[in-house]
Amino acid sequence: PVPRGSVPLRSLLVDVLAETAHLAVDRGLAVDFAEGPELPVQGNAEALAILLRNLLVNAFRYATEGSTVSITLGGNDGPRLEICNACPALSTSEFQQIRQRFYRVPGSGGEGAGLGLSIIARIADLHGAAFDEVPGEDGTGFCARVAFSAQ
Repeated sequence: PVPRGSVPLRSLLVDVLAETAHLAVDRGLAVDFAEGPELPVQGNAEALAILLRNLLVNAFRYATEGSTVSITLGGNDGPRLEICNACPALSTSEFQQIRQRFYRVPGSGGEGAGLGLSIIARIADLHGAAFDEVPGEDGTGFCARVAFSAQ
């Protein structure tokens, strides 16, 4: 068990974004993140910071250089976070395997051991949140989504 309380999700996301923004700058990425109201969630701030850090680091590492990473945080039925980047399309098979521990998409650049998405999924599960990943609207790119329960 981990200590739980009300966590200001937008503020935490802004803090983690500030910590990881150098990765976007290094790759010439633009970050699109609109202002909005604070969205509290019940959970553990440290665990949620790890979830957010892993989402942002993955989005920045695997985005096509010079592209835009889009971050959307909102929701009426509970906070919903979506982080999308532009990258080559993944196959159905790759999407089915991507959460497996130590799996890395063949030929993908960047560093890592292939644990990021499995860690995100576990932290989301511990917080009663739904986590999924889908292609972008045009079939390319990658969108990670976390939907928290309404408080």
